[in-house]
Amino acid sequence: MAEPFQRDGKWYGRVKNAAGLWRNVILAEARTKAQARELQAALALQARRQRDGLEPLPTDRAFTVGALLRWWLNTYVAGKTWAGREEDRFRLYFESTDLIHLPIVALTSGRLELFLQHWSQKGLGPASVNKLRAMVRTAFNRARRADLVHGQNPASDTKPRKVPKRAPAFLEPHEVSRLLTELSREDRPLVATALYAGLRKGELFGLQKRDVDLKRRLLTVRRSYDNDTTKGAREEAVPIAAVLVPYLEAALEASKGTLLFPRADGEMRTEADKLGKRLRSALSRAGIVEGYLHLCRRCKRNGTPHEEKHPDCERRHCPKCKMLLWAKALPRRFRLHDTRHTTATLLLAAGVDLYAVARILRHSDPKITFETYAHLVPGYLHEQIDRLPKLEKFAALVLQEPKTAETAPRGLLPEPSLCRVVEVARLAGVEPAARGFEGRCSIQLSYRRTAVILAG
Repeated sequence: MAEPFQRDGKWYGRVKNAAGLWRNVILAEARTKAQARELQAALALQARRQRDGLEPLPTDRAFTVGALLRWWLNTYVAGKTWAGREEDRFRLYFESTDLIHLPIVALTSGRLELFLQHWSQKGLGPASVNKLRAMVRTAFNRARRADLVHGQNPASDTKPRKVPKRAPAFLEPHEVSRLLTELSREDRPLVATALYAGLRKGELFGLQKRDVDLKRRLLTVRRSYDNDTTKGAREEAVPIAAVLVPYLEAALEASKGTLLFPRADGEMRTEADKLGKRLRSALSRAGIVEGYLHLCRRCKRNGTPHEEKHPDCERRHCPKCKMLLWAKALPRRFRLHDTRHTTATLLLAAGVDLYAVARILRHSDPKITFETYAHLVPGYLHEQIDRLPKLEKFAALVLQEPKTAETAPRGLLPEPSLCRVVEVARLAGVEPAARGFEGRCSIQLSYRRTAVILAG
């Protein structure tokens, strides 16, 4: 091996790289020739292990973050129904920053965290910031499997933002009929299927006539849009509710092609279809709103607009110019996906158990259904919390224990004997455990209050 040499105050070493080519490399940490020899030997050993397949090859320094994301978009995202969203996210949030020019070998968790913090400070929500992090994490993992990059994923060391968990929006049973009445003849069967079967947007648009079996009252969900599979990559049958049968019969009769809910020209509806917007307009016409904004158009033209918010749309007059106010509906926050929440709500209100709801909604794990809708199960949580008053008599008897508040300091009063605890428990109808009762019950009487703690 050639000896290291010094030039312009820097030490260089001649090393055969992983490709088997001799290259002069800078030994930046070397201060003496002995240190330069050690670094050169370490680099030569690492390159030898890479040539022998014992260590991964180094990542190409010309491979940037932008090239990584573009490779991932072209290889794994192109052609998907959600490809447009990913392309827009890449264009809006990555191409407008210097991160895309950064080599992958220089991308660290700290550099990625600064990128995420930048967009958080710009007002981007936590869920959207997590999407950016997920893009880098997924693209890096895919590229590592393809042997394009090596090393630890920098996104793994960044912490996801905490997204506030909000209660799902849904319609009450009496609001469903009002909504369906206000929809157009083309959209009514489509929305009814979403409400009574719990299908997603892509699954609705991808339904074909052959997927409907009215004799057995089964609706087979096979695809999303024109994809061969659904979100869960499973072909499943959903039971058709009796109330949904007339709507499906109308859709089968109206459709002239193979699709159940086609566009006016017979083609498949796309993700750009504004069904959610038409749904919210129907909600406004049905009076299912958060309230009404009453505006004075005359004051607005004069530059001093007057507006009032009221829960109704009664006729009111402007207090300034006495002109009749124009009532504008404030639509309720409701997405097309919230029709699935409505399906679950209607089922739970009818007394259907959570496991059946999970099967109808086709959740991969019933835990998802429980965490989302358990609070809507009629009487479930009330029945559990109503168990607390069973110890009310026990607590009342303990509170009758004589106190010496006049002489006691502001601390703990003398505890009653264990025999008194057992006696009070039995009088209250609570049978102590056969063994270990001493460790399962403790009573503390304080100067201002009495606390009864039953462990177990």
